[in-house]
Amino acid sequence: MPAFSDDLGRFVEIGVKPNRIISLCPSQTETLAYLAGDARIVGITKFCIHPNALFGTATKVGGTKKVNFTLIETLNPDLIVCEKEENTPEMVAALESKWPVYVTDVRSVADAYKMIKDLGSIIGESEKAEELVRSISEIWPQSIVLGESMVAYLIWKDPWMAAGPDTYIHSVLSELGFSNVFIKASSRYPVITLSELCERAPKHIFLSSEPFPFSEKHIEEIQLAVPKALIHLVDGEWFSWYGVRMLESALHLRGFCKSISNGAN
Repeated sequence: MPAFSDDLGRFVEIGVKPNRIISLCPSQTETLAYLAGDARIVGITKFCIHPNALFGTATKVGGTKKVNFTLIETLNPDLIVCEKEENTPEMVAALESKWPVYVTDVRSVADAYKMIKDLGSIIGESEKAEELVRSISEIWPQSIVLGESMVAYLIWKDPWMAAGPDTYIHSVLSELGFSNVFIKASSRYPVITLSELCERAPKHIFLSSEPFPFSEKHIEEIQLAVPKALIHLVDGEWFSWYGVRMLESALHLRGFCKSISNGAN
């Protein structure tokens, strides 16, 4: 049985072309479905909403932090795919005691490309994975933001939290030409205050639709604290979902960044 080294440096023995796959991270689920087809994905989380058809048919085994082990047992998986940021070490340890568990660790656009190729390799779809990476890289927008580009990307409220260094979101912002005002934060997702946000003086503040669902009602509160900033509601999938989702995100990001460069709020 072939062994594959995952992003944690673990060697995982996986059967040739696994056909009963459980995926516990939304981006990986959508990418696996693109590469392998919906029929080979037997289990997903309640947050794996893409692709829509798979969400309607695959068994939901729980969330990204807690799963139903009895239900997983009934699905008899020959591969479980986890993500270091989404799934806890305790969950991974418990799962790997019974089944082959491959863990990814995506913190940059480059990591996303690697993840696609690695998943393609372990499920026997290398050529399709290579072609997907080529397709994304050909249209992925880079350095298209003009002028002042200091940005803060908020992901949570109560407490306020931002995307910091060594995150996929930060990597996307950098590739687009933005300068993350929290690049030197001591944690990947720092807890901040609105006073600190004002001190960092971002030109733009992005309020993500996920994991916290920011909406119009939150703009006024932040605008009062940071009156000179331009505040934008953004679709979190554009900035935080990777894999095959990047094909669609590339088009949205290009248009969005051009509107900012042209001075649109």
